[in-house]
Amino acid sequence: MRALIGRAQAGLVRKRYATPAELVAGLYAALVQYLEAKQLLRFGPFDASRCSGATLDDLNVEGMYRFIRVARRSRQFPLPEETPPADLLRHLNLLYSGRLTNAAVLLFGKAPQRFLISSEVKCAHFHGTAVAKPISSYQVYKGTVFELVDQAVGFVLSKIDLAVGTRAETIQAPVAYEIPKEVVTEAIVNAVAHRDYTDNSSVQVMLFADRLEVMNSGRLPPPLTAHRGETARGAPVAARQSADCRVNVPAPLHREGGNGHGGHDSALRRGRPSRARVRGGCGLHDPDLATDQPREARFSSGDYPRN
Repeated sequence: MRALIGRAQAGLVRKRYATPAELVAGLYAALVQYLEAKQLLRFGPFDASRCSGATLDDLNVEGMYRFIRVARRSRQFPLPEETPPADLLRHLNLLYSGRLTNAAVLLFGKAPQRFLISSEVKCAHFHGTAVAKPISSYQVYKGTVFELVDQAVGFVLSKIDLAVGTRAETIQAPVAYEIPKEVVTEAIVNAVAHRDYTDNSSVQVMLFADRLEVMNSGRLPPPLTAHRGETARGAPVAARQSADCRVNVPAPLHREGGNGHGGHDSALRRGRPSRARVRGGCGLHDPDLATDQPREARFSSGDYPRN
């Protein structure tokens, strides 16, 4: 026992506290220091934090090469197609002290939900205008953020009407979804990319007979509210806080500047949209923003025309 005490004394720090309050403050400070040293306490953005237990073997190398090919074709990505995975990760700032970040796993992981279980999208289709059983169709999608967006968009498009026009003006018959594909894609991309990944809930996409609702976890940073027309542009505090819970998705999935498609202007702040507007002659109402749940934002397209 004396030998054990002797060995332990080398790592002991003795300090005298005059009051219980000083002792509590000292314990809290020591605990924070210990958790930070063990990387169990996160101070930086979620996407830039180390993904515990993930290694390069957990990444889909072919998916990374495919990303480079698409990015070079659509965004003039500077890296060549044969770039090694580690170099791509460094170029995209997806490493933290040589270890994979959460963003790296979400973007290129073979099974991202193995490390980030709530990073999934749940899609449901209801025949009526309210949540009710039986549910016509229900799917839980897993995979990278690229795959999540593609699967969720495909789910919605497979359930809504597609109008096929005539060849009066061109040899190819025009087609149009009752909700424009660009609008559906932009809403889901924003919900996936800007959600609060520290929350245990999932992104939810719900299609009703009269509307589409896309919900994600998060909250508006103060002093923003859900009033129409309010935006975080020009508000550096809001922009800085929004980076804490979102995943910065590089091209080609996420649109630069946050403007997305020309027909849909949408800005999501800390997991919640500050404004979204559908423009053009598609006959849609302005989207509604609901923040009636503690940590959920509901993006509704409004009533869309039925053919």
